Amino acid sequence: MLTSDLLVTKISKGKIEPVYARLDKDNLEIAGSVIGVFEGKVGRTYGELIQELEGIEEINFRLIRGLAQILERRCVIETESAIDPIAARRTVFEESGGFVTGNDGRERVLDKAARRLSIGPEELERALWADQEDNLAVKEFRTLAPEDLLKQYNLSLAQTLLFRATAMEIRVKDNYQPVFRKIKQLGLIYSIHDGKISLEGPLSLFKMTEKYGLAFARLLPTLMQASRWSLKASISRKTFQEKRIYEFALDHTRRSFFGIESDPEVVFDSAIEKEFYQLGFKGWTVQREPAVLQAGEFAIIPDFSLERNGARIYVEIIGFWTPEYLKHKIQKLNLLQEKESLILLVNRNLACTGSEFLANNLLFYDKKIPHLEIIKILRGYEVKQKARFSLLICSRAWPILL
Repeated sequence: MLTSDLLVTKISKGKIEPVYARLDKDNLEIAGSVIGVFEGKVGRTYGELIQELEGIEEINFRLIRGLAQILERRCVIETESAIDPIAARRTVFEESGGFVTGNDGRERVLDKAARRLSIGPEELERALWADQEDNLAVKEFRTLAPEDLLKQYNLSLAQTLLFRATAMEIRVKDNYQPVFRKIKQLGLIYSIHDGKISLEGPLSLFKMTEKYGLAFARLLPTLMQASRWSLKASISRKTFQEKRIYEFALDHTRRSFFGIESDPEVVFDSAIEKEFYQLGFKGWTVQREPAVLQAGEFAIIPDFSLERNGARIYVEIIGFWTPEYLKHKIQKLNLLQEKESLILLVNRNLACTGSEFLANNLLFYDKKIPHLEIIKILRGYEVKQKARFSLLICSRAWPILL
């Protein structure tokens, strides 16, 4: 994120969005120049770095300041003195008795303090103010390409705007697990309705607050890892008379501005999940973590779905457990079972008998997936599907026969 003074926005018809930096020739040249300043100041002082940046800021003040804020996070900036500046100042103060008169007195005090610290007077003088900002040393800098810097800048603009958000609503096509882990980690509250995930914080239940804007901003990079996603946020903004709420919208179609690509690799939590994914199911397509579903007040992301001719059956594999985890899992799955077709694969070593689940399609496994038993269940769905199709054809043909 950037400091709020560097955020430039445009407002139209109740909507607000940042003024993103286009990845054009002019901006790429500016980004390259700012990167060059940082590269050239490794081994020099932070004061020299700031001075050179100020010399080019008139080209585009907010953009250059924003790029510099991002690049500073890629620097190692620290004191260059081998002596702790605070200890050096304390020693000088003790030797002076609190005051010094004249240059001769100053030199005597510095000489005594230097001997106590086992260094020379000149080194002591450098150490006295080595921790002041201008005197800090730029030790290291991790460089990057101008285009990548502009994309990070645009991401920071969006995050800075979200810092003023009072609520956010998201849709996400995949990458569900990381998104919900991040939501939980950030202490946000969610509710799900028609595929929309509404986010707010505990205090939002009692009043409209910007307290959770930082959490919304931190969620954004994780959300952007999905192949398809969107967000709408309510942004609080002060006007001359009062605060107003504007809508901020963003989705995956703006991906080129940010450069965060989705990860196509399928990740598994266990070897048994990987085995299931690699098995064939005779005409049924296997999808990993296919959707986020509502189970009462909870969200649940099934491990897999099996899909064929418009039919979708969810599959959940329950292998790892603690008593608390298992109790919570059973509660969610029983709620889900009421409205979704579901196959449960339960580790035979779990502390349950199967009667705890309401699932019609409950299979136990030991070390391998019960492949043939799953195919039998799928054939049952195929028979029902054919029966419905036949009934539909007959109902359409009947008036013609009359």
